[in-house]
Amino acid sequence: MLRTTEHTSAATSVLSRPTTEMSAQRLYQEVKKSILDGELKPGDRILSARQLQEKFGVSYRATLLALDRLKREDLIVRRRGAGTYVKGSAEPIPAHCRGKTLRVVLSIRDDDMQFLRPLADGIKVQLQELGVAHTVVRPPERLINRHADDAKEFLVPGAADAFIWVRALGLELPSIDVPLVIVRHDLEGMGGKWTGYDVVTSDARQSGFVAGAYLRTQGCSRVVIVGAGCEPRRMSPWTYLRVMGFQEGYGEEIPESRVFLAAAHTPLEAAKVIPQILKMTPLPDAIFADTDDLAYGLCHALVAHSIEPGKDIKVIGCDGQPPPYPEDPPLTTVAAPMEELGRMAAILGVQRAGNPEAPARRVLLACSLRKGTTA
Repeated sequence: MLRTTEHTSAATSVLSRPTTEMSAQRLYQEVKKSILDGELKPGDRILSARQLQEKFGVSYRATLLALDRLKREDLIVRRRGAGTYVKGSAEPIPAHCRGKTLRVVLSIRDDDMQFLRPLADGIKVQLQELGVAHTVVRPPERLINRHADDAKEFLVPGAADAFIWVRALGLELPSIDVPLVIVRHDLEGMGGKWTGYDVVTSDARQSGFVAGAYLRTQGCSRVVIVGAGCEPRRMSPWTYLRVMGFQEGYGEEIPESRVFLAAAHTPLEAAKVIPQILKMTPLPDAIFADTDDLAYGLCHALVAHSIEPGKDIKVIGCDGQPPPYPEDPPLTTVAAPMEELGRMAAILGVQRAGNPEAPARRVLLACSLRKGTTA
């Protein structure tokens, strides 16, 4: 399901998702899990919309929304008059896409490579499976910055029929007149900045929903949220979406007194929030951090105050990043589907090469809970 969500400045504003959309989310998750777990295999026919409606007890509209999202994520194919089937990872290339070349530009710094390698590998593996000619370039680290200077040298007209750009740092985007797919795990909420380009990213709101639902099942009743913002009481766009999703999954609004904003998405800034949290009476029983960087910083600060994450206070993050130090305990987090993001970007890149004038698409992929010892 593709959607555009307006960002609001209120740190604790809640936009309750209509029942239909929440039902669609649940059905989408169930079917996708069956596909990813291998219960439904490529080529298998899935239940019709009416059958899914009856089986899961949702509205027909919710069923259509869930199927539409699965189709947009290239997980299913709906054949007129023949039903709906699980799509294979290596679908035949349409005739108008054959013979095209792609350039993959990895704007990834060395310290981000461990986290983003599955995404980059997903792109390359998918293109190899499809038999698409492609080159992979990685700009020098000195060129990779928030102003996207690397784009000027490597995203040039005529160098390929289409480009896939893994943008790992910053959100600025210069004017680039090439067929382009941008892929990154946290671009949702940037709205018009990416208009005109295909975008593949993870669903920030859904990741928050998963975290909230999990802490609810753990019986947590005194939850604190830690996000980040560029100024006091103003959230970053993806923090806002994750907080909205968290409250929906948790089932209730988190009071303003339990929402804290760090100055940036860094472990150090997260640690600065802990003294405020420890003044609360009673102490919270769980903390939701909207990125793993914040979650790791919170865990380190709690340990410094002789509080054990996971035992005394549960901590859950988002993204699925590797720990900053080998001795860090496994973090419970809602991990972005990195390989899937790469594979989807490759598929869209091939389609964009074959039809450069087609309307731009924005694809959101669902995240999944990865259990560690902190929650």
